[in-house]
Amino acid sequence: MWSPKLDKITRALVKGVARLKGSLAGLERPEAKVKRKIHPVADVYPLMVGKPFDDLVESIKANGLINPIWIHPDDGSIIDGKNREMACPVAGVERRYQEWDGKGSLVRFVVAQNHDRRHMSATDKALAGKKLLPLLAEEAKIRQGEAGKRGKEGGRGKKKTLDQKIDQGFKGKRQPQALAEAAKLAGTNRQYIADLVKMEKEAPTVYAKIEAGGLELIPAKRQVREQKREKRRKEN
Repeated sequence: MWSPKLDKITRALVKGVARLKGSLAGLERPEAKVKRKIHPVADVYPLMVGKPFDDLVESIKANGLINPIWIHPDDGSIIDGKNREMACPVAGVERRYQEWDGKGSLVRFVVAQNHDRRHMSATDKALAGKKLLPLLAEEAKIRQGEAGKRGKEGGRGKKKTLDQKIDQGFKGKRQPQALAEAAKLAGTNRQYIADLVKMEKEAPTVYAKIEAGGLELIPAKRQVREQKREKRRKEN
C-alpha cells in the first residue's frame, strides 16, 4: 500500500543506487586513476561521480586544465584536484601539477580552491565541515606550539586565541567555537556538523550510509529517532 513515508524511502533508495552506479562507473574506467598519494585534506571533499564528473571531463577536453592539480611540497601528495587527476586522462589532456607555497593555512587554501562547488548537497557540505574539525585542530595545535616557542602566545591570565579555542573545541571544551569555524569554511551550519559527530558515535551504521552517499542527513536523523523510539518501546 502506498504511503507518503514509503514514497520518500523509495526515492531515497533510488537516489542512493544512482549515486553508487555513478561511482562504480567512474572506477571502471581504467584511465581514471589517481597516480599520486592523496593528502588527508583533499578527502574533505567527495569524489565527483556521474554527471558532475562527466561535465568536468568535457570542460577539460574543451578548455584544457585551467586550474592545476595542487600538491604538497614535502611529499608531492595531492592536496587539491583529485577529481582533475582522474578526469585529465579521460579527457586526453596531460596532467599539470603545482606545488603549494607552504604559506598560511593549508586547510584554508584548499577550502578556497573549492568554494564554488555547486554540485555539493547540504549533506556533502556538512560532511566536509565534520572532516575539517580535526584538520583545523591540528593546524591550531601546530601554530600554538610555534607561538609558544616564540613566547608570544599563551601564558597565565592571557586571553585565549582562536587557535586555542579551536583546539580545545575539538576536545570538547569549546565545541561551539570549533564547530562555528568549521561550518563557516564548509558553507554549512554547525548543528549539521554536530549532528554528524553525534551520529557517528551513536549510530555508526546510519552514518556509514551517509558517508557512502546512500542517505541524506535529514532522513538519517529521522531514521535514528525512529530507532531510538523503537528501542525504548522494546525496553518498556
